[in-house]
Amino acid sequence: MIRDVLGGRVVLVLEDSYFIAEDLCAAIEQAGGRVLGPASHVEEALALLLKRDYPDAAILDIDLNGSQSFSVADALAKRKVPILFVTGLDLPALPHAHRKVPVCRKPMRAAEVVRALTRLLA
Repeated sequence: MIRDVLGGRVVLVLEDSYFIAEDLCAAIEQAGGRVLGPASHVEEALALLLKRDYPDAAILDIDLNGSQSFSVADALAKRKVPILFVTGLDLPALPHAHRKVPVCRKPMRAAEVVRALTRLLA
């Protein structure tokens, strides 16, 4: 993976799988980014957003043990924060406000997600 492609940008990670979250965080840091989180629940992610400035981008798992991350996506969209959804389930019907958000399908490599993030932030 190329170092410093994220140039110190802060990326919120909302992922309920510990191992996937760890892989994503390591890849973001290796690419020169900083991680906000990781959070594993919607409430935890929203609390992180209240505690600090909004991130430069976000990776949001759509399905979090039965709840969905769209309320976090809504909060980020209001601040025009680029979002990348990840999911291992059949892609649900995305709310109208998020239909153009790119989606990475699980299983995926963390490096793929970082490449998608760099395209979003370009």
